[in-house]
Amino acid sequence: MFFLVCLVSVLASVSFCSAEEYWFRKDGSLKFFNAQTNTQRVGIDIEIAEGSSALAQGLMYRKKLEPLHGMLFIFGEEGMRYFYMKNTSISLDIIFINADKKIVKIHKQTTPFSLTTLPSEKPAQYVVEVNADFCNKHGITAGDSMSFERD
Repeated sequence: MFFLVCLVSVLASVSFCSAEEYWFRKDGSLKFFNAQTNTQRVGIDIEIAEGSSALAQGLMYRKKLEPLHGMLFIFGEEGMRYFYMKNTSISLDIIFINADKKIVKIHKQTTPFSLTTLPSEKPAQYVVEVNADFCNKHGITAGDSMSFERD
């Protein structure tokens, strides 16, 4: 009986998100820069994924992502990275970035729920996920750079 009372108490205190609710934890901001002119192309608010569970989940189960929001994945060291769209209902642009903060690969307009592997093709330490067509809209290409700040 005690277990049942505790379980009901815990469940009553949990906040569930409806399918219509949007959640985003602003952990910082990120800017993309043109490789030729070093001028800023666009800035976004970011949620930061660090640690094995956050890196594994990413934007899975999210129903939407606001236009100037994204997720920054930070890995402990530079290496080959492989992403896929399992349990991700939002089409994304996935941007792979090396330790020098230069973009090495972009997978544009990814297919939701796809299990196809999307490789970095070159070593990357950071990955940014943004809405599909973000890179086309803002002219972001391989060779461009980024910087970020934590809040």
